[in-house]
Amino acid sequence: MKTIHGKYMKETEIKHYDVIGRPINVGDFVAVTIYNKLQIGQVIKLNPKMVKVKLLNVKTSNWYSGEHNRYPSDMALLDGEYLTFYLLKNSV
Repeated sequence: MKTIHGKYMKETEIKHYDVIGRPINVGDFVAVTIYNKLQIGQVIKLNPKMVKVKLLNVKTSNWYSGEHNRYPSDMALLDGEYLTFYLLKNSV
């Protein structure tokens, strides 16, 4: 059990679901909108209210690259075949 300010808290498992209702886990690939553009990202952390996503195929020097917190209802989980196609199509 964890303590916060001397009080014991129950460790609960954080569960999030995408726009279709499928469960989102750490390491999953999702389609998410970042600044009005559809981007592909990987889930790196589940926060109590939001999901932290790291963008793929974005230059690191870009001002919006890196990690973003997004609501799980604003993302869609990607299956393996669609993700493979996207990465092969957009690889340099």
